[in-house]
This record gives sequence, structure tokens and C-alpha cells, in this order.
Amino acid sequence: MCQYCGCHENTIIGRLADEHVELINLTGEMLRAVTASDSDRAGAQALKARDILHPHTRAEEQGLFTALRAEEEAYGEAIDRLCGEHTMLDGLIDRIVAGELHLGEEFVHGLREHIDREENSLFPASVVTITDGDVWDRIEADDAAARGEAVSDEAGHSHGHSHSHGHGHGHGQSHSHEHTHGYTHGHSHSHDHSHRG
Repeated sequence: MCQYCGCHENTIIGRLADEHVELINLTGEMLRAVTASDSDRAGAQALKARDILHPHTRAEEQGLFTALRAEEEAYGEAIDRLCGEHTMLDGLIDRIVAGELHLGEEFVHGLREHIDREENSLFPASVVTITDGDVWDRIEADDAAARGEAVSDEAGHSHGHSHSHGHGHGHGQSHSHEHTHGYTHGHSHSHDHSHRG
């Protein structure tokens, strides 16, 4: 997976990439358990993977993918392909959890190819294409809402997690808090986002 362009420093993309690592690790364990004829362990690992995969694909589609499509229509075909792969992967993991462990290799092969396309193409393109801090704020809120995590902070932004602010100000004032979105906000504002994964 890509580690060189710096896009993982972006809060949203960093979280998605961390989940990719978790999925690769869990499904690798699942396949090893299948090989060892340990169906109970294989099923348990598949269930953990599903619990990550389903909210992950929803968050990508409702947050990052929706915003990137709105910013640049040329990415529409690639996004449609990735969404189709989400449907396929979600369906396969459901069947594996239901007991069809023989689908494990097909799932892992498809998952790895899918992750490679996202991390080496769409994720870097997102950081380059989406340069407006307010758009990233919306992506973060939509990502969190897709996961059922939405919380409104005291600054009036709807974010999907709690985070600390070192400011007490009204709207319209310049303020400073740290965002690790990989861009500079057009207004002077930053807050510390320490959630990764």
C-alpha cells in the first residue's frame, strides 16, 4: 500500500488507510485458520472484518467519494467502479460470516486489489483535488455520520468525533486549531484531531 505521497497524513484518509491494514491483517488470519481447518477461528476473524468493512465502505461512499465526485466529475467512472467493488466485497464477507469459508481466497484477492486502487490512485488524487478546508470538514462530518458517530462541537461544526479546541470565539473571527488534512485552510482555523483508526 502507498506510503510515499503523504496523503496518509490527512485525517480522513489516514483513518481509512488504517482500516485497510486492519482488514488485511484480519482476513489473512481468516485464511490461515481456514487452511488449518479451524472454522470457528476463521468465522470469528471474518466477523471482525465485516464489522470494520461495512461502516468503512459506507463512510468512503458518503464522505470522500461523494465530495471528490462533486469536485471533479472526471473521477466519476473510477468512483463507480470502486463502489461496485464495495458491493461485491460486502456481499462476499456476509456469505463468509454465514459459513461459506471457501470464498475466503476470492474475498482477500478482491480486497487487496481494491485497496491498491484506492491507496495508489483515489486517495492521492483526493488530497490534490480537494483543497478547500470547509469541504474536508464536510467530508469528516459525512464520514462520521455514515459510521453513526456524528457529534456537534462547540464551534458549530458537525464532526463525527469529539476533539479538543483551544479557542472560545464567535463565528466570523479568525481562530486557530490544528487540522491534519494535508492542506491549508482558507480561513485561519485549526483544531487538534488526534483520531487515527
